[in-house]
Amino acid sequence: MHALLLSTPGQSPEQLRRALEYLSTLGTRSSCSSSQYIEVRTRQLQLQLDLLEQRQTLEQQVDELQRQVDALTDLERQITRQREEH
Repeated sequence: MHALLLSTPGQSPEQLRRALEYLSTLGTRSSCSSSQYIEVRTRQLQLQLDLLEQRQTLEQQVDELQRQVDALTDLERQITRQREEH
């Protein structure tokens, strides 16, 4: 039950990792049907963590691209000002 609460939507990656660790300890001492549920839930959590990591990587790439666009825009403004002065 604790793992399910930790793995509800909107939780932090750290909470999802804790839930994943907790579920992996339950898998060895569960009945067949609950073991299957734990296996599916474990895979779901791993995918959720993978998606969060991909999202974070993409957000970092967007930030870097925005920084580069801003730098190029500033450079363009400087060039335009220099042309106007001459």
